[in-house]
Amino acid sequence: RFSKDASNGRLQSDWRHVLKMIAMWCLAWMVAGVAAGHWGLDWWLSKGTVLNPDQCADVKQAYWYYLIGLPVFTLGVVYAKRMQALHRTTILVWIAVLAVVLNIVFSLVLRMALGIPGIALATSLVYSVTAIVLITSAHRIPIEKQQ
Repeated sequence: RFSKDASNGRLQSDWRHVLKMIAMWCLAWMVAGVAAGHWGLDWWLSKGTVLNPDQCADVKQAYWYYLIGLPVFTLGVVYAKRMQALHRTTILVWIAVLAVVLNIVFSLVLRMALGIPGIALATSLVYSVTAIVLITSAHRIPIEKQQ
């Protein structure tokens, strides 16, 4: 449906509706993630894992850092599909290269600063940067109706 809407030119006028749907979807996943993180992760880690208490705290912190990146990751996927539907895949390749470089840099820096949870935070930051680049790129491309 997304490709059909893009080729008909309906995405340009319906972008607010799409963003509302994404926000609701992300809100639902965030609530589920918070519930799973609050009760599920504590339950799982209390069942006699081979991790020591410091490692358990790192796992919890990494979980929350990954959860931060979930909404922007979802938004990035939607806009990547939009770019793909508009046949602008060259931009996606450059954004992927940017994501790899940023992931290496952020992971190295935040791993030294925060330990293992820093890698999770680096991933969420890369999701945020690539989502911003995708959104700005997608809104600069005019959608033309196909004959």
